[in-house]
Amino acid sequence: MGARQGWMRWGGVWLLLTACQPGLTRVDGSGAVARPVASSVPLPEGPASARPGQAAPDLVISVQVGQTFNVTLVGIPTAGYRWELQAGFDPAVVKLLTRRLVERDPGQPPLVGGTTPEVFELQALAAGTTRLTFLNYRPWEGPQQAVETRVYEVTVR
Repeated sequence: MGARQGWMRWGGVWLLLTACQPGLTRVDGSGAVARPVASSVPLPEGPASARPGQAAPDLVISVQVGQTFNVTLVGIPTAGYRWELQAGFDPAVVKLLTRRLVERDPGQPPLVGGTTPEVFELQALAAGTTRLTFLNYRPWEGPQQAVETRVYEVTVR
């Protein structure tokens, strides 16, 4: 089984979500669904629901126990902005394995103010549902000054 990927634009940010067998559903009301890049297998469609007292997530991700998956958020780290995964998700359901910036081609000078993808590699540990909240902010300004927020609901089966 090959990896499935899907790019989608959300606000001013391009997102790449990758998993071996994910279900990715965009829930902004447009009906658009992230489409796979590396596979012709269609991804499931359907609305996400909000829990009482919570807003609907930006995206729903469905994975199997033991599966690793990536959330890629494009930001502007050369201007000081970084995506940060916030505490509050269930560490018994999902574990953050690595986080990295996607490097430009060797020999290319840094592009000041240019966008750079940040990849968060996660692993599904146990069946359950949890929410991942990512904030985009400058560390010296703090999360209260975040310019963007992305919330993903992860269901592990």
